Amino acid sequence: MLASLLLRAGTPVSLSKLVEDVWGDEAPPSAVGSVRTYVYRLRQALGEQSDSSVSLVDGGYLLHIQRTLWT
Repeated sequence: MLASLLLRAGTPVSLSKLVEDVWGDEAPPSAVGSVRTYVYRLRQALGEQSDSSVSLVDGGYLLHIQRTLWT
C-alpha cells in the first residue's frame, strides 16, 4: 500500500485502487478494513512532526510528501 501511495504521491488514490494494488484479483472481504488499518498505522509511523502526511480524500487517500533539497 505504501508503494502504491508513493508512486502516486500528491495524487488521490481510490480505496478500490489500493485494494487492487495490494491484493489484485484475490482481495479478501476484509480488504477495505485492512487498508484503513494500514493507513492508520502509516499515519502513526509518519508522526505528527513529519513533513509528510496521508489525507482522507473523496473515495480514497492522498500521500503528501514535503520535498526537501539536499545540499
